[in-house]
Amino acid sequence: MYRYTHDLSFPLTPSTMPESLHLLVAHEDESLHEALSRVLSDDTCRISGAASGADALERIYQNSPDVVLLGTKLPDMDACDVLRRVRREGGRMQPTVLAVGGEADVAGALCGDADGYLVWPASDAQLRAYKHTLTRLRSNWKQMEQSETRMRLWKAALESAANSIAITDRDGRILWVNPAFATSYGYDKDELLGRRPGDVIKSGVHDDAFYRNMWDTILSGQVWSGEVVNKRRDGSLLTEELTITPVRDEQGEVANFIAIKQDITERKRLEKQFLRSQRMESIGTLAGGIAHDLNNLLAPIVMGVDLLAERETDRSVQSVIQNMRQSAARGTSLVKQVLSFARGVEGARVTVRLDRVVEEVVSMARTSFPKTVRVQTGTAEGLWPILGDPTQLNQVILNLAVNARDAMPGGGLVRIEISNVTIDEQYASMQTHVESGDYVRLEIADEGCGMSQEVQDRIFEPFYSTKEAGQGTGLGLSTVLGIVRSHGGFINVYSETGKGTTVKVYFPAQHGVDVADPEPEPGVDSPRGHGETILVVDDELSILTITKHTLESYGYRVLTADDGAQAIGVFAMNRTDVALTLTDMMMPVMDGPALVKAIRRIDAGARIVAVSGLQGGVNVARAAQVGVTDFLEKPFTAQQLLITIRKALDGERGRA
Repeated sequence: MYRYTHDLSFPLTPSTMPESLHLLVAHEDESLHEALSRVLSDDTCRISGAASGADALERIYQNSPDVVLLGTKLPDMDACDVLRRVRREGGRMQPTVLAVGGEADVAGALCGDADGYLVWPASDAQLRAYKHTLTRLRSNWKQMEQSETRMRLWKAALESAANSIAITDRDGRILWVNPAFATSYGYDKDELLGRRPGDVIKSGVHDDAFYRNMWDTILSGQVWSGEVVNKRRDGSLLTEELTITPVRDEQGEVANFIAIKQDITERKRLEKQFLRSQRMESIGTLAGGIAHDLNNLLAPIVMGVDLLAERETDRSVQSVIQNMRQSAARGTSLVKQVLSFARGVEGARVTVRLDRVVEEVVSMARTSFPKTVRVQTGTAEGLWPILGDPTQLNQVILNLAVNARDAMPGGGLVRIEISNVTIDEQYASMQTHVESGDYVRLEIADEGCGMSQEVQDRIFEPFYSTKEAGQGTGLGLSTVLGIVRSHGGFINVYSETGKGTTVKVYFPAQHGVDVADPEPEPGVDSPRGHGETILVVDDELSILTITKHTLESYGYRVLTADDGAQAIGVFAMNRTDVALTLTDMMMPVMDGPALVKAIRRIDAGARIVAVSGLQGGVNVARAAQVGVTDFLEKPFTAQQLLITIRKALDGERGRA
């Protein structure tokens, strides 16, 4: 008798649903309205009337009735026009329209657009039967409206979800995607519909076995979850957590798939950075132990070479000794590099002119670089001083200069320039690890092979090197970066394959301070002893032996002990003779600080020099805590040993 239609473009919330069914009667026969009011009007049904087509349209727009009983013969307009306007311009929801008239009048059901019809005149019994139909209609209305509301909420939630969501058919063709899905890959939604994801976002990172496993899983009706690397429209890659859930039809067959993805690219990057940081911390701990052992191994070599050089007059042997000295010095420098990058060891900070440090490096480079490599320098006038460790600054410049040389195996120009620059807040805000202010810029450029972007992204990674095995440790630029950052500076690298590389290093400028003059190098002649007794304490036999031999060769009398406990006994038995104790800080049984305390209890004014194979301020601080002010870092040369001991002997008595 009727059919009910609705338009999902006009939602209802539960709070706005009608408590009773509202009927609007627009009919030329007033007896219809009277009959309906008499038979149907109660708490479950509310009836209102309209005298014309225009009146009916106005009431429909204002009151939004649930059902309109529309007569076929209205006084002011054709009923079909009224129905078409209702369908085209309905209110919050298009009402159900029932045509009312005689058998012949409603045969066409108002141009075929009505939802049903009521033959009039009708008996009260027929109208009461209509009441049950309309009551069911109201119940169905509410259920459909509630269902529609839930559907709209679900759709809105899916549309606004931050995660990417897609629905495909069984063959993988995309039927629907939410905005996040399209945006994450750089497409419009319409560009993705009807296409398979593999045709537009497949990265090529995963092999065929990966995708076969995925399809076998979901086609069998099981959920597949995992990480997948996909490709954006611009070719960049993103890592996603993907879950694909099969959807079965009424027959239980897999008909569709719902894919939900979350972009974890940034999270993976941070995880990788965190793991690298942990590795660096582990390497730093390991490097400290290795450095201690290496310094103990290098110490007797460094001191022994000095003794051999002094005693040997044969020139051919002297050249061999010189090679040994250079190799030992390179080993010592490598140990310092490892500690500098792994543990951030900081040296003493003084006010320096960067151009003076550059002059030292350039002087050495011009004598050691191949003749095909030219070094050109330039310094701006009025160069600002900086605060830094001259040794570490030398290391920065030397490493960068050597890299520039190695980038030009066929020769070329290495250009080193220093200038004053001011970094404004706008530039600083666009960079990391950069603050605005005045800087001294060191620029080192070469005409070499240059670097690809992939190589540039990794050049500061520890142990990463593009050089052949045995030609580089991969620590040079890591050390440079660590030193520059410890000085409050930053680095920019500009390079292009085949067009050379330019490295710009920025150090904060120091204003209103005087530049310290470099300390004079110690003389060639090492100071000699005058028969003083030196107690040498070290658990390394090789160091103990060479130190004893060196001191005896320069006029000292030497007593030895290989641990702290033994040293206490030797010192107690010879307390009136021992002029100075030279002790290692790290020993078994009793370490250096404990030994110093024990000796000071025997002789509060005893002179003591502390020695350690570990660099940095920790051991210096430990020595200072027990009243030791003279300190030697392994490996040290014979000259450094003799100068330090002479200085300690000629100074005041040790402090308690």
